[in-house]
Amino acid sequence: MIRAFIRKELQQHGTYVAVATSLAALIVLLDAFSELSHDPSLDAFAAGRGGLRIALVVVALVVSSRLVRKEYAEKTQLFLEALPLSRAHMVLMKAGIGLAHVLACGGAFTAIAFLVERRNPLLTAAFVAQLGARILAFATAAYGVCFLLGFFGRYRVPIVIATALALIYLNDRTTFDVLRVGPFALMDETFATERGAWPARALLISLAIGVGALAVSVLLASLREGSLAAMLGEKMSRREAMFFVVAILFGASAIFAATPKKAREPFTLASAAPAEGGGVRVRVADLAGRTEADQTIAESLRTSLAAAARALDIAELPPVFVTGRDDLDPALVEVDLLPDNEGVIVRGDYPNPRFDRTRLFCAALHHALVLHSGGRLFIEETHWLLDGFSRYFVLSGGAGEIDGAVRDRGALRVLYAKDLGLSAQDFDRWSAYRERVGDDLGEAVAASLLLHLRERYGEASVTALARTVLGRQVPKDFRALFDRRRNAPRRLIEAATKRSFEAIVADWLAALELTRSPLAAALARIPRFAGAPRIDARGKSDRQIRFDLALAPLPRRVRLYYQTIDPLTGELSRETMRRVDKVATAASDYDLGETFQRGQVVFVDAAAHSDALDCEVSLGGRRLVLE
Repeated sequence: MIRAFIRKELQQHGTYVAVATSLAALIVLLDAFSELSHDPSLDAFAAGRGGLRIALVVVALVVSSRLVRKEYAEKTQLFLEALPLSRAHMVLMKAGIGLAHVLACGGAFTAIAFLVERRNPLLTAAFVAQLGARILAFATAAYGVCFLLGFFGRYRVPIVIATALALIYLNDRTTFDVLRVGPFALMDETFATERGAWPARALLISLAIGVGALAVSVLLASLREGSLAAMLGEKMSRREAMFFVVAILFGASAIFAATPKKAREPFTLASAAPAEGGGVRVRVADLAGRTEADQTIAESLRTSLAAAARALDIAELPPVFVTGRDDLDPALVEVDLLPDNEGVIVRGDYPNPRFDRTRLFCAALHHALVLHSGGRLFIEETHWLLDGFSRYFVLSGGAGEIDGAVRDRGALRVLYAKDLGLSAQDFDRWSAYRERVGDDLGEAVAASLLLHLRERYGEASVTALARTVLGRQVPKDFRALFDRRRNAPRRLIEAATKRSFEAIVADWLAALELTRSPLAAALARIPRFAGAPRIDARGKSDRQIRFDLALAPLPRRVRLYYQTIDPLTGELSRETMRRVDKVATAASDYDLGETFQRGQVVFVDAAAHSDALDCEVSLGGRRLVLE
């Protein structure tokens, strides 16, 4: 009897389940390849985690829909009810068949991932057992809920929508964190990294959800001799559908509107040196505990930011948090933007004597203005002005007295960038230009143009330009579309000077040439790249990238940058790219040491540090399509 039952289910639903399982496997593979393309250091479990969650839910939905909803919608359950089986027995067999298949999918992933990582010393038997338990408990919960939804038939979609809105409400408007409970917690970011205690609470809750949902399913199928489940399986009328849509939308809108969002704990730095005033709040905390030095830096940074805010007519800038990182190159800073306009985090090795502290000001002001504008300043037309203003403010003395070496480095950077190729069109394609020359040279070029405008047309003209573009907060509605064109920097400059932007850039480039002679000896000592990256095929699908380079004069080290790119990749920054350091030699061949797949798009660049410029100079970043 049981064999006949199973054979009947396979014949009726096997094709659909096989297609759904194949689709689920494809989802896992695509997600794993995508994750590995961004971070090749991930193991198989970590790479497939996101796709596995979706895949198990997809399989659970399709299997439960075929075994339950389809049976009751087409009334083929009447054939099963004619067999000498109780309804509870019939439902339990259906639940067992579907659950076995979903668990088999989860077990297959665990086995395959284990085989792929079998030589990984960190992958112990206990850790694999924990991962397997997480996957199977998640699969049980997902299948139990989907199986129960099948018995609600025509009401399953409204129930799913209402449940999703309820979970969003709990997570968004209360202190209850949905993502840290039950099945959500089992497949979170700790899935492939937590090697300590087992998530016993989440495992028990997930199993309870799955088993409880299956038990309620048996109860629904048995009530009133199965007539309730048969009634729910009938198709919903248009009137019912409209009623549920209106009721759910109206009810959810009213509840969300009446309930404020839960307050998040504000970001803070423990034992930080504070400085406040002039619409600016600064916190500085070095890991080594240099409290007196931190207080001096905090006050100096606050004073400079307040001066910039006054110049831009900004009443208040987002808070700035500065932390020390002694493992970071003194020529670099890292920046993170906190959500909800909460502030800017700037990290750098600022206690290092080699660190140029004007970097702190430039990075802090740049990203504080981004937050103040709601991200509007990242658009192509205004980006060059955003990049250049902070350095311009330093070089023009707005942030206080500066060392003459800072001015000389700025002039050298601009001349070096000019020799790499520079035109008025580069300001219209600023993101591509920055990718080509790097952030430091791009910043110096934009600042130099602003200094030229200041010298030729007065400081007030540059201040007015900056206030209009950087200082104003544009309405967050359709008016922003018109503002973007009306207040583009190029258009404002041409209107103020009565000259074309191309003519102004030509005058500026000619003026730069007049400064070359005193700096010629220093320019000659800066490394210059020649050559290009090449793509080497390794079989049908594997590709490697190598650099054929010539450098003169020869630097101590060459740093190779790379990052895989997909359609959702935002602005590229060398701070977040993967990098490989090579000892510079007379030999011109440098290998990235990474294997890519055919069809991928990869950004690559080669760079070397220049002491004269106090920044990196590069071959010129480019995007390669791996054919």
